[in-house]
Amino acid sequence: MDSHQIVDLFEAVADVGALDTTEFEAACAEGSPVRDFSGRRDDDLFIIYTGGTTGMPKGVMWPHEAAYFACFGGGNPVGEDIHDLDALLERARTVGAVAVALVAAPLIHGAAQLATMISLIGGMKIVYQKQFDAEEIVRLIAREKVMTISLVGDAMARPLAEALERNADSDERLDSSSVLVVGSAGAIFSEPVKDRLKRQLPQAQMLDNYGSTETGFQGSGGSGHKSFGQGLTFTMNDRTLVIDEDHRPILPGSGAIGRVALTGYVPIGYYGDPEKSAETFPVIDGLRYSITGDLAEVEADGTIKLYGRGSLCVNSGGEKVFVEEVENALKGHPGVVDAVVVGLDDERWGQRVVALVSVGNGHEPPADGALRANCRRHLAGYKIPKEIHVVPQIFRGPNGKADYTLSRRTAEVLSMARGEAGV
Repeated sequence: MDSHQIVDLFEAVADVGALDTTEFEAACAEGSPVRDFSGRRDDDLFIIYTGGTTGMPKGVMWPHEAAYFACFGGGNPVGEDIHDLDALLERARTVGAVAVALVAAPLIHGAAQLATMISLIGGMKIVYQKQFDAEEIVRLIAREKVMTISLVGDAMARPLAEALERNADSDERLDSSSVLVVGSAGAIFSEPVKDRLKRQLPQAQMLDNYGSTETGFQGSGGSGHKSFGQGLTFTMNDRTLVIDEDHRPILPGSGAIGRVALTGYVPIGYYGDPEKSAETFPVIDGLRYSITGDLAEVEADGTIKLYGRGSLCVNSGGEKVFVEEVENALKGHPGVVDAVVVGLDDERWGQRVVALVSVGNGHEPPADGALRANCRRHLAGYKIPKEIHVVPQIFRGPNGKADYTLSRRTAEVLSMARGEAGV
């Protein structure tokens, strides 16, 4: 497969016209107006599907009460928890629309659904778009006096930063001073993009929100935490812990690395997949856990330093390389718009670090040496990509998350082609 075929592959993946879809209005018209179910029950479930970055999406089954407290910001932050739905609705009516939230991610994304419910429970006015449009977001901020923006990583944050920069240079500059918080869930901000947003929105706090479809919201990393270097530090809720292989909690300050886990309000399993459910949501000593694939350690002060998804970790020469920090280092180069990093089999190293990068319009593809030099400013030598391939764009779903399975296949093809060419 040559470079032209790779371009064709990207175009084919982007063409969704052949998908079997139903218009929302038509689906509603075909449905019955009769309420055909009784009152709420304790075993009612909210099923939300994962994004499927490393495999097929799975339906996570949340009991309604657990989803309310773990995912939707439920409870009363200034008093006793509110369990009664009628009391909750009355509080929302009393509070009224006191703030404006803009949910930039599509509602197929769990982060957007959670942001919506949190905003509703908080009595906020919510602003949506039919599809993501950074220029329109700038106009919406000015028109609706948006206070909080929820998006998914650089895939949305970078276009927004660029649109805000163009607005700043415009003779008819629109006011963006109402924005107080820009939060990312599902993917972290890279440092360069975070800095660009902060320059345009100096009054706003930039938050990397941590959690997953299997855990709901767990914690945040504020404007001061860094996306480069050895891990990201998050302040987590009191139901989050890091456990070892024997499911014992990692001691703060021990330096040991384990898996992030959650107790208390957690899902009961994956829909139709008891085997995977038992692995991710085990019951230990009578207590159900949600154990993600994220590896982390507990700092002496109780904060949690997150390294990345274990399934995406590259083992190169016996050293662990977490792809997220390499991706962020690559994005630090001014010519790089997006990047994804994978591990490919290697006879010498076991796995080698391979990067796919895309460049911005008007930029010449940066030389491999320049990209590696930029990475070396932030990373240890063994983490520097051994191969870097420039591609038209990075495979991402509508939810903004990278498709690592397809990216790895593309990297394999490009690596083989480079080897055959003797490059």
